Amino acid sequence: MSSYQYLGVIMNENLTWSDHVEHLCTKVSERLGLLRRIKCFLPRNIRELFVKTTIIPLLDYADVTWGDKNNVILMNKIQVLQNTAARIVLDKSMHSSATEALVQLGWENMKRRSFHCMI
Repeated sequence: MSSYQYLGVIMNENLTWSDHVEHLCTKVSERLGLLRRIKCFLPRNIRELFVKTTIIPLLDYADVTWGDKNNVILMNKIQVLQNTAARIVLDKSMHSSATEALVQLGWENMKRRSFHCMI
């Protein structure tokens, strides 16, 4: 399947978001990998700042762009990345509860974020 990038959006011949989501997930995963490697050198507030400035904007863009299209599979991929970010910020095991981590940080779950789509 061929895809084309135009104005930061990756489109494929079927006009689905799958190629764009894969690109976004790769970008976020790279940044989470960096954070995971350097987290022992950073206090919690700086780890949270790193996520809020380099990862959350990408997730917000995804939420606004195709989050209201009932793309459950695509939104689940983004939710997994947000859960991973929360666990890294709190220095918790990857098997610990993501819900508790999100609550502890005061972050909204991606599946309930309707405040971006005000009409």
